[in-house]
Amino acid sequence: MEAISRRKALGMLGLTAGALAVTGCTPVKVFLRWYPVEFDKDLDRVKRVLAAFVDAVVPGVGPRQNDPTRHLFDPRFPLHLHTGYLAADLCRRARDCLGSPAFEFLSGEERAQVITEGLGADPTTARLYAGAIYLTQISSYVGIYDDSDGCPTIGWEGRYRPRSWTDLTYPRADEFLANELGVRGNFA
Repeated sequence: MEAISRRKALGMLGLTAGALAVTGCTPVKVFLRWYPVEFDKDLDRVKRVLAAFVDAVVPGVGPRQNDPTRHLFDPRFPLHLHTGYLAADLCRRARDCLGSPAFEFLSGEERAQVITEGLGADPTTARLYAGAIYLTQISSYVGIYDDSDGCPTIGWEGRYRPRSWTDLTYPRADEFLANELGVRGNFA
């Protein structure tokens, strides 16, 4: 095996740094977890921040569900690997835009402003935000975890439930029937 010269190693590092400068550092930050370590250690804070995110994306869904962030941590969806980065980025953008280090304590309009800025960021961050929004909307409107609850926001009652006879018929159905005809075709 041939040893790499110092010149070649520095050239490769320079090329890597140049590539990072051109493409942006977000993919590297996500991959190498370059964000405050508290977002990997304090799961309660991450859940609070992401619950505020869910409430901003689909208002009113938070109080209705036991765990409004369940879909973001579900291992069946690849987004669960990046929840710490998403929470950290939301808090960083809240601090940079509005001066508040806690995204979860912002008003609904301020949260929407922070999320809009994240959607307009570099392609990797915008894709992460769009995926989180899309997954949140699907989880809330379709009821992927509990179809019996339905979604009051859009008037969907959930799974079919047997109805009583009075619920299935009109109270005075004879009003909707045609008048009877006699043998000669005249109204009776």
